[in-house]
Amino acid sequence: MRPPCWPYPQRWQRKAPADGPIAEGSGGGKGGPKTLRSGGSTVLDGKTFTITLTEKGKEEGDPDTLIFKDATFDSTACHEYGFLANPYMAKEKDGGVKFMSICKSKKSGTNVWKGAVSGDEIKGTPVWNNGEKN
Repeated sequence: MRPPCWPYPQRWQRKAPADGPIAEGSGGGKGGPKTLRSGGSTVLDGKTFTITLTEKGKEEGDPDTLIFKDATFDSTACHEYGFLANPYMAKEKDGGVKFMSICKSKKSGTNVWKGAVSGDEIKGTPVWNNGEKN
């Protein structure tokens, strides 16, 4: 059974983050843009976004809160399905930040979150795979 927070595929977007600017600087400087690896990403730490998960082409959806803290990504709407905070990977590019997090649950499979933060906007697509073969 698919968690109700995951009508597939979903898109999400949130303008004006709840906690101010997305990231400081653009990552340039010596050596070019920063690439931050799993377990070491901190460029988005301290950011929290209240979003709505919606099916493509629909306006109604499910509320969620995305939290970047201590080098982890957390989708609070998926806690009841066994998905907890997991490391995220991020790369600063062109004044924004692209990120990805692979979240695993023993009872509900895997969620792969891919998104981008630019200015005061966050958007992306989560993909849920419960491990069942169709």
